[in-house]
Amino acid sequence: NPIYNVLRLRRDVGKQSTIGVAYTDKIDGDDYNRVASLDTRLVFAREYSFFAQVAGSFWQQGTVGSDVPLWEVSLNKNGRKFGGSAMVEGVHDRFRAGTGFISRPGIAHSNVGVYWTMFGKEGAGLQSYTFNPLIDNTWDYQEFEEGIGPDDIKLHLNNSFAFKGGWRAQVNFF
Repeated sequence: NPIYNVLRLRRDVGKQSTIGVAYTDKIDGDDYNRVASLDTRLVFAREYSFFAQVAGSFWQQGTVGSDVPLWEVSLNKNGRKFGGSAMVEGVHDRFRAGTGFISRPGIAHSNVGVYWTMFGKEGAGLQSYTFNPLIDNTWDYQEFEEGIGPDDIKLHLNNSFAFKGGWRAQVNFF
C-alpha cells in the first residue's frame, strides 16, 4: 500500500502575479518518487505576462534511480490589435511523477506566434478579422539537449472572422 503526499502553495505577488511551490511524494516500501517544483506568473505593463516553472523528479525503484528536470518558460503580449506569444518547455525522458501529473515525458516543445486583428466599421458585416501565424516544434528531449533540430516542425496559418450578429468562422492552414 503506497503512501501519497501532495502539497501546493501559491501566493499572490502584486495585482495579478503569483509564485508557487508544489511537492508530491509516493513511497512504496524502499521505493520512492518525489517531485518538487517552483513556478511564477508575472504580469507587467498591463499587456505582458511571463510564466516560468522548474521541477525535479527524484526517484528510486529497486537499484535504479534518477534526478532529472522539467521546465517551461513563456512570454505573452496581449493587445486589442496586436499580440503574440513564445513558449519553450521540456520534460526529461526519465522524469517520473508517481502521482500521475505528467502525460508525456521525453519531449521538448516550443511555439512562437503573433496575431493581428483588424476591425470593420461600426455596423459592417465583417466585424473583425484576425490573422495568427504560429510555428510549432517538437523534439525528443535528448536530441534537444544535444542541439539537434526538431523532429516535428509545424506552421499554422490561422484566420478568424467575426460577423455581425455574433457569427464566427475560421479558415486555418496547417
